[in-house]
Amino acid sequence: MDYVFLTHFHPDHSGDLFAFQMNLRLSDIFLEKGLEKLPTIFGPKGIESFTKRLSEVYELPAFYDWDKIKYKVYGKSEELSNLVAKAYKVEHKAFRPSHAYALRFEYDGKVFAFSGDSTKCEGLERAAKDADLFICDTSYDKDHGSPAHLNTYEIGEVAVKSNVKKVILTHIYPNLEKVDLASEVKEKYQGEIVVGEDLMEIEV
Repeated sequence: MDYVFLTHFHPDHSGDLFAFQMNLRLSDIFLEKGLEKLPTIFGPKGIESFTKRLSEVYELPAFYDWDKIKYKVYGKSEELSNLVAKAYKVEHKAFRPSHAYALRFEYDGKVFAFSGDSTKCEGLERAAKDADLFICDTSYDKDHGSPAHLNTYEIGEVAVKSNVKKVILTHIYPNLEKVDLASEVKEKYQGEIVVGEDLMEIEV
């Protein structure tokens, strides 16, 4: 793995990160030659200290004297070989405002966008502009909303304004399992819509 991208620090988006990092740390200890290649982890401001604080919480302070994992705070654009990665600040207020980002990846003439957790905002619309594939937070039906997440009408409005070709609905709460979310989005947006599932593979 070359890169890891973290949209924000909430545990449903970062819960596996520390276990992943500890796996790398222990592998580097126990493998005869250590690890020759480790990923760069991109995230909001504080991404490196986030890891170190978690190591203290878990009583595994394994990252203070080990710097093989590289961390990068989101900037405007990152050119990573043939891939261009861009992060856009979005609005996500769950109890208090979060340092949250939507992500945009450009490769070989194709654009893939991921909302992370977001409301309808300028940053999200810019991230999704002309996207071939837009994976989007779908936390509410058309009759409900919040300052933390999108509802189906808002998804449709963003997809239309940003000229998105295909939308994948994700981040779906259990109370919405019987709601026809795709049909609600189609009331605003006429492009292709897919309800995401675990382990789904999509060709862009």
